[in-house]
Amino acid sequence: MHFAMAIIALVALYGFVGAPDRDGAWFVEDVGEGTAAEEIGLRPGDTVLSVDGVATPRFGDLVGVVQPKQGEIVEVVYLRDGVELSGSAELGSMVVEGETVGRIGIGFAPVLVDEGPFGGAARAITEFGSFVWQSLYGIFTIFTNVPEMVDRVVSPPGDPTANENLETR
Repeated sequence: MHFAMAIIALVALYGFVGAPDRDGAWFVEDVGEGTAAEEIGLRPGDTVLSVDGVATPRFGDLVGVVQPKQGEIVEVVYLRDGVELSGSAELGSMVVEGETVGRIGIGFAPVLVDEGPFGGAARAITEFGSFVWQSLYGIFTIFTNVPEMVDRVVSPPGDPTANENLETR
């Protein structure tokens, strides 16, 4: 019954609200005050095409370009209402997992595609299988890492070997 309810919810979401673009397309949802994005002139609804000549079709691509360039001046090419614009600014910084990285200062949202009720139903069924597989894999990962978790819990404070594998944390 839980599976049926999940599929119905996905059909409603994908069929009537929209489904995230399969290519990962995104747009600027908000711009932080006093950030490089504001200085460049980005506004909600804009699409960032490239940063320093590197294409950014997915938000992860933008993050990959911006984070290593903390404090550097970058040129951003973006699209607003079908018109290509550009601007440059010095990137800010933020701390991520103890490391200082570059920050442009935008929030993003995925582009939603109207699949219609039938397309939404088809996508819900195919995506549901992927979600079930990811859940099962996550549970499997938890159980296969029990010895590492126990080692972290019983290790003395400051033991440098207790956190060697932070990937499974």
